[in-house]
Amino acid sequence: MINLRLCSLLFLSAVVISADAANIRAPALISGGEIHFVGKVISLPCRIAPGDERIPVDFKDIALKDLFSNGKTKPIPFTIHLLDCNTVVFNSVTVKFSGNESTKLPGRLTITAVDGGDMTAVGVGLQTLEGQPIELDKDALVAALSEKSMSLDFSAFVEGDITALKEGKVDLGHFTSTANYTLSYQ
Repeated sequence: MINLRLCSLLFLSAVVISADAANIRAPALISGGEIHFVGKVISLPCRIAPGDERIPVDFKDIALKDLFSNGKTKPIPFTIHLLDCNTVVFNSVTVKFSGNESTKLPGRLTITAVDGGDMTAVGVGLQTLEGQPIELDKDALVAALSEKSMSLDFSAFVEGDITALKEGKVDLGHFTSTANYTLSYQ
């Protein structure tokens, strides 16, 4: 009987030792890295009115005879609306227009035919409401900021290359053109 008790005791001790060994854990491996935060603190004295991030200008139907006789269309006005302006930090805004410049009509934006035709003989021009031409990639207007809301008014026209118009080398069809504008505050 003694041997049986001794064997039972040894067996129970082995189980207890085995259970304690299972509870011992290896130290955790620790790894890490770094987080790099970037940003820019800016002060925008005005916000652009909703919808004025993309301003549509529709020239509607342009008669080739009008382009030929006048060289360009009647200007179509468009406006950039600024809201919630504050003159505490800045007191003026400068507007600059950019885009793909026409090779045949310097200072004009290229026109792309929707149907894939060649419309390089015409381009889109920009001007102030007073008729002053606006050069691409140059400050077009400097305006004093006013409290609350204000409007920056411009107009656009389609102009044809005189030589191409005389030779009848102006493709017809739907077209698109894009200008980007940048507001800089001083």
